[in-house]
Amino acid sequence: MTTSGKTKILISIIAVLLVVNLGMLIFFLSKHQPSTGMHEQKPRYSLTAVLEKEVGFDKQQLDQFEQMRDKHHQQIKPLFDSLRIAKDRFYVLLNQPRVSDSTLKAAARKIGERQEILDLQVFQQFRELKSLCREEQLPKFDSVLNRIVKRISFPHKKGGGGYPEDSIKDKTNSHNHP
Repeated sequence: MTTSGKTKILISIIAVLLVVNLGMLIFFLSKHQPSTGMHEQKPRYSLTAVLEKEVGFDKQQLDQFEQMRDKHHQQIKPLFDSLRIAKDRFYVLLNQPRVSDSTLKAAARKIGERQEILDLQVFQQFRELKSLCREEQLPKFDSVLNRIVKRISFPHKKGGGGYPEDSIKDKTNSHNHP
């Protein structure tokens, strides 16, 4: 390749890099500008707002909920940390050339045990939250709780999740009936 050909390639590469850098600069600067309303981000999901607007919690109930929420966060954070560590230890086994089935199953079992503890704690916390409801609020709370559970169970589903009940029934029935 001639010197002029190499020069043209280098100039082209520099031009492309310059355009990409300018594009990134514009992107990052525009991200920090206040939005004009066209592409407003949805407000973050707030259980406090839902309890107030949809269930009808009053000020006293909201105060109790916020105290409860703070206490629950302190209790549950170590459980999430423990679950994350168990999963990290499980997947780090991929770095080993050979892993026995018993080692793999033991690591998976630890994940399950930690998940069980976490789910039982969350269940108890929802039960405690439900105890704050007055009788007339219970149906609304149950409806909200169903949406929360779907969001927790199937976070990847658009619109707050949903249960793939038919596929679960089909799999269950196929195991029971040849």
